[in-house]
Amino acid sequence: LLTCASQNKNLIKIKQFAMDNTHAKYPRTLGLMLMVVGLPNVGKSTVVNGLKRIAFATARKQGKESKLVHGVKWTEARAYDEPGVTRDVNFFQLSNQPRLYCYDTPGISLMKKKNDPERNTKLALLKTMPDHMAGVVYMADYLLYRLNKEQLFDYVDELDLPGPTDDVRYLSAHVASLLAHRKNLQLYVSDTTAGAKFFIELWRSGRLGKLCLDHIPDLEEMRKLRLLKTQTEPPGPWGPPRYPETPLGLELDPLRDPLSGCR
Repeated sequence: LLTCASQNKNLIKIKQFAMDNTHAKYPRTLGLMLMVVGLPNVGKSTVVNGLKRIAFATARKQGKESKLVHGVKWTEARAYDEPGVTRDVNFFQLSNQPRLYCYDTPGISLMKKKNDPERNTKLALLKTMPDHMAGVVYMADYLLYRLNKEQLFDYVDELDLPGPTDDVRYLSAHVASLLAHRKNLQLYVSDTTAGAKFFIELWRSGRLGKLCLDHIPDLEEMRKLRLLKTQTEPPGPWGPPRYPETPLGLELDPLRDPLSGCR
């Protein structure tokens, strides 16, 4: 189910899916409980706020006789464009009839490999973790590599470059000089960190083209994945215990002293 919480697209389908596939034990008293879980800064709080705004907008259209949001407080979750804003589990009531509640949780990031710099850089570029944890210059270098690999050279015209480059230091210094020129500042030492940060923000705003950082499987890979799903699952270790047969002469004799070899 694809949704866009910032534009309230398909948010109502979340409510419909919850009502159709979940049956509350006490719908009139306790109602239905939802929980929003995911990576940091992916729009979890925005989803909660969007569902609540839709409920209030629907109640206004229904008129004064509507009991959709009767007794529901107009409180929204804190939503900012920075990771780590939600630090506590918050509880919100979305509607009264039907009774619908939602838990807003902090972002969760399970680090499978703590020493995986590429994964950390991808998450930082998507703003699911602070930039300083991956390094702004390293992020810009990886982004430049991926743009060149996919032959997305929109940054050349956007930054007034003479051509594509793979040198992130040159790119950052060039961007820093452009920023200083726009502010009418005399630049003695180029701030490569500020230039790298501006380059990353350009890509995040969509001005450098669309780029998927994850691997997208082709048709042949999809065919192999479907074939693996159709195969029978191999037997697992949940059967009866089996032990290898002990070679002759190595049996454990309770009447024999293993140190002295005497009975």
